[in-house]
Amino acid sequence: MTRSFLFIFLMIFFSSGLLQAQSLTIPELKQISQMPAEKIDTLLKRKAFRLLEKEKEDNLNLVYYTSLEKTPDGATWVRSITFIDADLKNVKGRLVTYRTYRKKEYQEMMVWLLNNNFHTSSKNEMENSTHTKYSNGKEEILFKVTKQHLPSGTMVWSYEVEVG
Repeated sequence: MTRSFLFIFLMIFFSSGLLQAQSLTIPELKQISQMPAEKIDTLLKRKAFRLLEKEKEDNLNLVYYTSLEKTPDGATWVRSITFIDADLKNVKGRLVTYRTYRKKEYQEMMVWLLNNNFHTSSKNEMENSTHTKYSNGKEEILFKVTKQHLPSGTMVWSYEVEVG
């Protein structure tokens, strides 16, 4: 009886969309850059990200997650997060890259930067992309804003942030 009840509850929970994909904030990305891989997996699964790929080579470990959010008004948002752990001769660390196609998330991150004393430290314009480094004197965060053309011909903007 208990197993049947649990099964029915889980079916209702997942079919009702209560487990919605969620965006990540800069503080969460900074936290991910410091936490053990197992805790990252737990955090991202709670936010409805799915593990898509894991690669391990000699001194590099790459993990790639993605999420898809469908809103009631019909919009669909894709997000991805990648973290790379490197353990080389003179370098040991983690690079976290988060990508979204939702301008509102990008704007919220910009507000966070302003509220936390980050200022532009460098800006590089490329053909379809702008890379901007922000610094608060202690740490740097890199943003990449890129214009991409889909195979359908539609043009979209991607917003990518790197911490670590």
